[in-house]
Parts: sequence; structure tokens; C-alpha cells
Amino acid sequence: MKNPLCIATGNLWRAKLSADQAVLHLSRFAIDGIELTISRIAELLDFSLSKKTIKILNQYKYNSLHAPFHLVTDAKNDREIIEEIGILNHLYKLINARTMVVHPGQLTKPQLLRKFTGHICTENMPPKHGLKISDYVKMLKQFPKMGFCLDISHAYLVSLVEIEQIVKKFPNRITQIHFSGAYRRHEHSSIRPAPLRFIKSIQPIKELNVPIVLEGDIYSDRPSELQKEIRATKKIIDKL
Repeated sequence: MKNPLCIATGNLWRAKLSADQAVLHLSRFAIDGIELTISRIAELLDFSLSKKTIKILNQYKYNSLHAPFHLVTDAKNDREIIEEIGILNHLYKLINARTMVVHPGQLTKPQLLRKFTGHICTENMPPKHGLKISDYVKMLKQFPKMGFCLDISHAYLVSLVEIEQIVKKFPNRITQIHFSGAYRRHEHSSIRPAPLRFIKSIQPIKELNVPIVLEGDIYSDRPSELQKEIRATKKIIDKL
């Protein structure tokens, strides 16, 4: 496969590993980068990486950050948002990240978010958020330099043609792909049991020469489970 293949630490959230442990665990696989998933503000405010972990991360060609899911809306005040962004700026430079994923609902304070000095991308969300492609168009107009992370699991849950429509609408704004299945209406499931209609729906991504970031919900931290997911992903991408 031509696309760089990366893995998010969020795959291992059930294992309750520290960031250092998660990176070390993922580094045993033949991948091109790691996305550091920092889901909560409290986690970010207390976040740290060892020198060994930083060295591991800097060996990859594509690293990214995933900002806290409620970066803005769960912050106590603007001062805390500025503190969060300061930490994220530091981490971004520390691991030589290429982009940071920020959920659409957290783009409500552009004057503060512009204090982030790295590249930002937002992502399409599952149906419960009620967002349409027209909403993403408005966000990308508001932030002209912002990229777009295509989450195929979220998109598939919206409709069978959502991925195709997003690729057609934002061909030059898509920065990376969050890759996981959507088995029995559950987002971020394993890609291995994905039905044929799911595989058909992701065909349009073959036109995108951007990194693919595995972002599933792996129920085990056993290396064999992630290895199976990596192999399945490569097989699917190669057949598109």
C-alpha cells in the first residue's frame, strides 16, 4: 500500500496504559507513525513523555495528535483553554507532529484556537452529532488553513455514500484518514468483520494519497490482535 500506515494510541484505551507504555507497545509493529490520543482535559494537563518515548516517536515520518474531545466545551474558562493549547504546542513540536485533530464542536473559539501554532484538522462525526457536509464546508471556510480528517467509520454510519461525497467535496483538504470498521452500527469496531457494503463504501479513498491512522476499539492489548488488524487493513487498502 502506498499510504503511510499509522496507529492511534486510542486503540489501547481499554488497556489503561500510560502514554509511554502505549507508544512502546505500538513501536513493535511495522508502522509509519503514531497518533497520540489525549481524550480528556485532565489527561492533557498531566501529560508527559519520557526521553525514550520522544526518541521512538521522532523516528517516524508521520505523527499526529488528537486533542481532548471536549477541548473547549469542558474547559473551566478561557485561561484553561490557553493553558491546554500551550501544552499541545509543546507536544506538537516535541514529537514532530504533522497535524492535530480537533472535533468540530470545539471550534467555537477561533481567537483562542489560533494560538495553536501547528496544523489543525477537524473530522466528520457520527450521526448523533447531527452534522452535515454543509456544516463542514462552513467550518473549513472559517479556518482556511485547517485540514480534514476523514473518519470512515463515522461516515459509514451516516450513509453508504457519505465517504464518496466527502472525498468529492474536500479532495484537497483531507489530511489523513481515521480507519476502523462500523460493525452492527458500532463505530470504531474491528475492520476484520466489516461487511462487503462497508468495503464498497470506502472505495473512494483509493484516490487519497494521505496517511491512514488505525483508530479502532481493540478489546485486547495482545500484539497478535493489533497485528491482525494491521494485516486486514493492508489487505483491504491493496484491493481497493
